[in-house]
Amino acid sequence: MQINIAQESHIIGMIYDAAMDTKLWPNVLEAIVEYSESNSAIFTVLDQLNPDYNFMYAHNIYQEGLERYKTDHIDVIDMRLHGTQMRHLGVGKCLLVNAMNYSEVEGSDQYILYEKCLKPSNIEYLNGVLLEEGIYRWSMLAVHRPKCAVPYSQIEEHVLERLGTHLRRALQIYRQLVEVKNENLHLYKLLEQIKVGIILLDHEKKVCFSNSLATKILNQSTLIRIDITGRLKTSMVFQSKLDQLISSAMFQDEIVLNEEIDAGGVIGIYHPDEKNRPMTLTITPMSIDHNKKYNQHKQMVAIYITEMNLKHKLSYRLMKAIYQLSNREIEICELFVNGLNLEEISKQCNITLSSVRTYFKTIYSKTNCTSQVQLMQLLLGLTVDFEHIQ
Repeated sequence: MQINIAQESHIIGMIYDAAMDTKLWPNVLEAIVEYSESNSAIFTVLDQLNPDYNFMYAHNIYQEGLERYKTDHIDVIDMRLHGTQMRHLGVGKCLLVNAMNYSEVEGSDQYILYEKCLKPSNIEYLNGVLLEEGIYRWSMLAVHRPKCAVPYSQIEEHVLERLGTHLRRALQIYRQLVEVKNENLHLYKLLEQIKVGIILLDHEKKVCFSNSLATKILNQSTLIRIDITGRLKTSMVFQSKLDQLISSAMFQDEIVLNEEIDAGGVIGIYHPDEKNRPMTLTITPMSIDHNKKYNQHKQMVAIYITEMNLKHKLSYRLMKAIYQLSNREIEICELFVNGLNLEEISKQCNITLSSVRTYFKTIYSKTNCTSQVQLMQLLLGLTVDFEHIQ
């Protein structure tokens, strides 16, 4: 290809226009394809922790391949496959790919990507620039050529890298605009500051927000993760219980709708053979209105993550002054907030299980709590080492 500074400058101007109006991205891709002497292009922004940012635009790619890219979660496969290679090169660097051998191992990520997306669009050569990266997010622009074309050269690689610099800046502008338009902006800012891991799920049980502490836990722990559909997954031992608590917090269980059990609940997740810290997940509905059976598209769930081996110490003086709890009742609360269930509290305090239940009834009465979920939320704010915001 011939380097044309005027044409390149024109494309850069188009990129910043598209940052303000995303409907212009197809025009940008068409211009980049023409300039780079390519046949097609795709621009992907994927953020599993903040799906409001997600978008995907393409030029001259087979429509069925595009639909599969989204509905069959090929975007996540693409991130897993090429994102891993691109991270070694670094943000802003290009990866040149010859997809000729992608169809050799049936069932592999390469095979799925090739058969469902590349092959239907006659794509053989890829030149992709990494714009953002993370375990659960990435942004990438790639241009493509067919089998009959020549592979991309190093000069063409540098051209895409130059354009990538402006694409990254455009994405920063785009994210700021999304935040300004987001009606939950103030809520998210508040949740981001709280020093408790918080994940929000939308009405489809998909992660729609994760504050920085929860993101750190997700990145470091193998006990809990986000799958390619955007839903929370844990080990098979705890998955069924987690799903049940999330459904109840969505008011999707008839028992909950009839107010026979509490919505949401608490679950401990651990693996005895791993070094990961055990954690407590507290699942609560974002709405206090149980009559949501006919309006579930607005329902959301909050999940609070507490690492269980980080011992919490309650403020005895504060709990006595505000709730008039006895030393024994505060001791039981402290064991409870540190992840012990009723049976374990009974053994720890050397009292009967019946006595523990009686203590909890008294504690509920004094604190105006009606469930373990409410009590856990209350106690997390009464630890002596609790800092409300960062």
